[in-house]
Amino acid sequence: MLIASVGVIQLCISSFPTYTRNTEIYAIVGIQLEYMKFYSAFYHNNVFPIALIIWTFLTFIYLLFTCNSKPAYMKEIDKIRNHDADNEWVWIYHKLSYISIIINSHNEYERIFMRS
Repeated sequence: MLIASVGVIQLCISSFPTYTRNTEIYAIVGIQLEYMKFYSAFYHNNVFPIALIIWTFLTFIYLLFTCNSKPAYMKEIDKIRNHDADNEWVWIYHKLSYISIIINSHNEYERIFMRS
């Protein structure tokens, strides 16, 4: 998020100059940052927006290859759902623990809100 923020700000300022003309961010990025010795080369060569586009493309490629992998908790849930004979007691334990949580939360609700 922080890597892309400078590129987004410069891209917005250069894309919408009419709307950002008299704002503080235009004064900071459009005027001061443009004339600083270190950042002027980055500003004039549009390094920040190019880095934003490259970062977006790399993120797209990463998500393209990893979008089908399940997180660890989903794999554990699938293992519980697809139990076999050896896992029967584990499955029953998990079901009973879910039921006990529901009953306890209902009892707690009655204790707090249904006082007579």
